[in-house]
Amino acid sequence: MTDRAKYCPCCGDYQERYLTVDSAAKIYDISSAGIRGMLRRREITYYKIGTRTRIAKSDLDNLLVKHSSVREIVPQLDV
Repeated sequence: MTDRAKYCPCCGDYQERYLTVDSAAKIYDISSAGIRGMLRRREITYYKIGTRTRIAKSDLDNLLVKHSSVREIVPQLDV
């Protein structure tokens, strides 16, 4: 996504990208169960829209930047 695409063309506000659990798992090469475990432990901020769960991509990026490896975030997974 380019910098231009991050902002609304009408009002200029920042547009956040939200991911499903499955798409977050695919992008970050972590199992869906691993993502759900992080949600359950409140390691990732998430949003409920009706029955759907969404995760802000920036929150995942920030979490991964804080840790030097996925093993530190998800120690129970065999990564």
